[in-house]
Amino acid sequence: MAKDPIEALRWEKRIVVYQLESESAREAARARWLEWREDFEERDLVWVNVGKPELSIADGVDLRREQKDEWRRRLAFGEKSGASVEREGASEFVLIGKDGGTKDRQMGELDLPEFFALIDTMPMRLREMRFQRETEAR
Repeated sequence: MAKDPIEALRWEKRIVVYQLESESAREAARARWLEWREDFEERDLVWVNVGKPELSIADGVDLRREQKDEWRRRLAFGEKSGASVEREGASEFVLIGKDGGTKDRQMGELDLPEFFALIDTMPMRLREMRFQRETEAR
């Protein structure tokens, strides 16, 4: 069996695992990503879709169907809202840190600045920002 693409990103990337409720939710999330793309990339973030529809963006990781099912189960997608596993209920976004731990969950409309604010308090991110400042000062 091939290595899990999400596990392969541990210590390299932060991940937003998502499931969208509709095409309109897809368009809204895509617009938010386009608005905040530089900030997204600066924080080493990638998207992983575990439902339908997909964002269809460059910063995404593809999963096979069984991997999507497994990650929806692991992250309890749909359980917070009482929705079915894949299709009904609010859109969900789960932030996973570089250490592989679940850091935050958003239901409904995506608020990337909220994720960014949380990421910017994490020890690994603080080290990254300090290193970036030191590098720029040279």
